[in-house]
Amino acid sequence: MVKIVLKPTQSGKTSWLINDMIDNELDSIEKNLNSIISIIISHNRNILTTQTYIRIKEKFPDLLEISSKSSTFLDVYVKITTNQCNNVIICGNKIQFNNITKIIEYALQHEKIILLYADEIDFYWQTFKSTIIDIYDEKINIIGLTASVNKKMFMDSGGKLDFIHIDYPITENYNKYIDNEIILTELDDQLSLEDNYIKWLDFYTFSDTDNIFLAGSYKNSSHFYLKDKCFLRGICPITINQFGFNIYLKSAITPVKINIDIENDIQSILKVIRQKYNITRPIAVIGFNSPGRGVTLQSEEFMFTHACILLRCSNESTLYQLLGRLTHNFKNSVKNKCKIFVTEKINKKVKDMEHKAINIHKINNENEAVCYKEYKHIKNNSEYEITDIFNTEKNCRDYLSSCRVNNTVKLTAYSLSLHNTIRYQDPQNTSRTTDTQLATFRTREQFKLLNWGFKSIGKSSSSPKARIMPVWYNDEIKWIGIYLCEFFNIR
Repeated sequence: MVKIVLKPTQSGKTSWLINDMIDNELDSIEKNLNSIISIIISHNRNILTTQTYIRIKEKFPDLLEISSKSSTFLDVYVKITTNQCNNVIICGNKIQFNNITKIIEYALQHEKIILLYADEIDFYWQTFKSTIIDIYDEKINIIGLTASVNKKMFMDSGGKLDFIHIDYPITENYNKYIDNEIILTELDDQLSLEDNYIKWLDFYTFSDTDNIFLAGSYKNSSHFYLKDKCFLRGICPITINQFGFNIYLKSAITPVKINIDIENDIQSILKVIRQKYNITRPIAVIGFNSPGRGVTLQSEEFMFTHACILLRCSNESTLYQLLGRLTHNFKNSVKNKCKIFVTEKINKKVKDMEHKAINIHKINNENEAVCYKEYKHIKNNSEYEITDIFNTEKNCRDYLSSCRVNNTVKLTAYSLSLHNTIRYQDPQNTSRTTDTQLATFRTREQFKLLNWGFKSIGKSSSSPKARIMPVWYNDEIKWIGIYLCEFFNIR
């Protein structure tokens, strides 16, 4: 089974990858194992591949990049087969996947160890699965790194994904999406997407030192339209798309376009862009796919002050990756709050995805796979708490009463794993008799992993803030309480 490293955007997945490569290399030397060939697959964008290549090459100088602007596959293959290179980075597309199989076949024939790191694995999952996983899953070590997973990945893996447990997925310096100043904005359905952005730009006044992030859409024409409108409003536009990294500087009549060759990562370019081009007005970075996944834009020298994401998009991963450009992990930086303007729908999806990526470690232990239902409802774990196990329903209810939630307690029974069904009469209402399903669990920690259908618990005064549940424990019926801890000052 493929092992997945799920970490939030900009929280150090590449650093984790580098450390794992180092650990495996040292382990191989210590145990006198066969040599290791590490293959890093990047997102199918040269911008991200370049960024990842630069970071890994600092620790592994023999790293080679297979791309049109660097080394050909044949060049790299010759160096691998002559022991001149053991580390390769490559874009994630079908042509390169076919090239990877040739390297894998060589390594297997010569009894070498293959470590395959698939960065942003969710983006190219389907092709990767058919060309690599289905053929080599039992023969090589495959680790997928991503900030988001989807239902298809679970279903294609037999209903479960094997997540690598990471005790501390973020550091105390990590600035999450929800740490920013989020301002909910409505789309005007009478306007095009681009004109909604223009309407937003016209509504706010920006200072000369502000840095703005505009998502645009997947169309390059959208980026260029926004570029023109920004320029007319005294904003210096930068477009990042398949036409490269372009900055449009102010001149007497028309903007001067400068194409910047991305030899270094974009973060390094933006870090010095104001000084290099003497920019004394707001900057707007405009793009969608190219800067929207894995690419680091911010630094302590270049932080976004405003962002507007008004996409008519339902893909959770795409939205989270875009808004994830506004997260950061700087050690010496005061947490800057970016003003993020999004629709309520986008905000809800992104908060949910971020919460899952941060809290996945709470529901997976070493060597324990996670099913889709468990992953889908991670968001409930941080909002709800459970009581200890009580011998009777009354004892459980009395405990909740002592926590001042008695008036909102309602009997209910939800479960992922059903052991039995009993006929149960509510002692608070003897006329109410229900068939109650019992939940089974072995340990209290395991119980915390289960999903109990909390979607029906709202935050209005008319909704229950606590529930009582019968469970089947040690061949006996026991009782636990579940309460919405953020509403009550208990524990």
